Amino acid sequence: MSLCLICCNEFQLYKSMTGPDGWCIHYEKSTRKCSIYADRPYFCRVEPEVFKSLYGINKKKFNKEACSCCRDTIKAIYGSNSKELYNFNNSIRESSG
Repeated sequence: MSLCLICCNEFQLYKSMTGPDGWCIHYEKSTRKCSIYADRPYFCRVEPEVFKSLYGINKKKFNKEACSCCRDTIKAIYGSNSKELYNFNNSIRESSG
């Protein structure tokens, strides 16, 4: 199977999982959990191999890039001065110390 066809299939799967509100149809907002987490698609996995394959980010830069993606998402959803962003940043500082 060609890379283009794989990308097209992944994109179609992604589109089919996106609800009218822009959120994944498998994300339960009230519990903040994914209902298909164990069987989630490749592009939903935050793992070094996935970031290398999809974004060209090597393993050495993985943590920095993954945290940056999370920060951007939290800011977009909750705002730059949110409790969620504050808690995320504290968790990162505590785990790297």
